[in-house]
Amino acid sequence: MSVDAPVQAVQAVKAPEPQAAAVEAPNRKRGLIWLFFAIGFEVFGTTCLKLSDGFTVLLPGVVFVIAYSICMVCMVMSLRDLPLGFMYGIWGGVGSVLTTAIGIIVWHDAFTFAIAAGLALVIGGIYLLNRGSDELDANS
Repeated sequence: MSVDAPVQAVQAVKAPEPQAAAVEAPNRKRGLIWLFFAIGFEVFGTTCLKLSDGFTVLLPGVVFVIAYSICMVCMVMSLRDLPLGFMYGIWGGVGSVLTTAIGIIVWHDAFTFAIAAGLALVIGGIYLLNRGSDELDANS
């Protein structure tokens, strides 16, 4: 038996080196799905906020808090795959357009030329955000 035998035996029993966790590449489709749900819960929550009448009606107020909590979780999940500015711009823009439409249809909020122009500008901004993000994807 050689002198190196105990050293070789210890080396053979040595635990394997931990490997770094694989970092998952961003997945735009998954990020957009999470963003879609975030927008849905935001619009639903905002509608419940209106129904809560300044938090004087309990149930819609509670639903608002729950919907916005879920919305924030969905936003965080979408940020795993989407840039912050793109995600927030789309979330705010689409949410604003949908919420305005609900206000006009359900509560007969005013719909003037200025509101229509503002909505058109928001939609145009959403298009430009999406186009800019597509250009980044094409260059990478």
